[in-house]
Amino acid sequence: MVLSNAGALNKVAVLGIAIFYSLVVAVFQPLRQSLGPRLTSPDHIGSMMVLASLNHNAGRLIAPAIAGVVIAKFGINTASIMSIALYLPSILIAPTLILRASENRPEKKNFLRDFSDG
Repeated sequence: MVLSNAGALNKVAVLGIAIFYSLVVAVFQPLRQSLGPRLTSPDHIGSMMVLASLNHNAGRLIAPAIAGVVIAKFGINTASIMSIALYLPSILIAPTLILRASENRPEKKNFLRDFSDG
């Protein structure tokens, strides 16, 4: 949005943004998938994973259509602001989550010591 308003949006900038976004998603996806099982009891992990997957894929299906309508009616800046604003609930809720203790947590190891031991 800033680059667009400044007139600095070009192929190199879009490529840089795409690479940065891909790196963020590469870190975020495993984190997103590993968080759910730590928030629920072991008996409900299967149901939780199904609901999380359904929610994620429904968003992937519905969001582009909503974004297209918003961009067509209000412009790209409004769509960008809405996208940013929709992250706020997650940012506010995340620090309040209480994770269940891991049952089979391996002992912490020292990489250098293990490497030297062979």
